[in-house]
Amino acid sequence: MTIAALVAQDAAPVSYVFQIGLALESGVSAEEILGLLVALNPIVGNARTVAAAAEVALDLGIALDEED
Repeated sequence: MTIAALVAQDAAPVSYVFQIGLALESGVSAEEILGLLVALNPIVGNARTVAAAAEVALDLGIALDEED
């Protein structure tokens, strides 16, 4: 729920580090966190979801494709 609030507020990137770590330690899977972003998209909009997705991916250790 805290991660959802961070996305909705367009929080600073550093804000995600602690909350995602805490969620993972509590047994929340990476897939569930990514599913949260999908569920939030219609509510908070694409811009905030995409901004948060980059931070969430980084904190989960997911490499994003870079264009050459």
